[in-house]
Amino acid sequence: MRILIVDDEPFSRELVACMLENEGRQIDVAENGLEALLLLTQDRYSLVLVDYHMPVMDGCTLARMIRGNSAMINFEVPIIALTATVDASTVADCKSAGMNDCLAKPLSQNELEEMLKRWVPR
Repeated sequence: MRILIVDDEPFSRELVACMLENEGRQIDVAENGLEALLLLTQDRYSLVLVDYHMPVMDGCTLARMIRGNSAMINFEVPIIALTATVDASTVADCKSAGMNDCLAKPLSQNELEEMLKRWVPR
């Protein structure tokens, strides 16, 4: 399983990576949506975890780019938003951008594992 973590905060990227780095999972990280797009054109991912608010390119813009670029990217990859605010408006924004689900920050190991089970069955 190869997972891409996209977050502009180094601590957040490292924390999520540490939570995921077991059971043979391969983790790549990007600081923003533009870096993520480059990685997505080079490798195939099982899941993308993306921060909702980021400079350069935010999570919703990245999701729209992924969903609209089937020639270069695995456009069906599950995309999960990571956000401090999981309210109806944020969830609606994420869904309309093509994201599959949302996780509230700070993340718990159990919530993250449940999200993996839901979107990346083995």
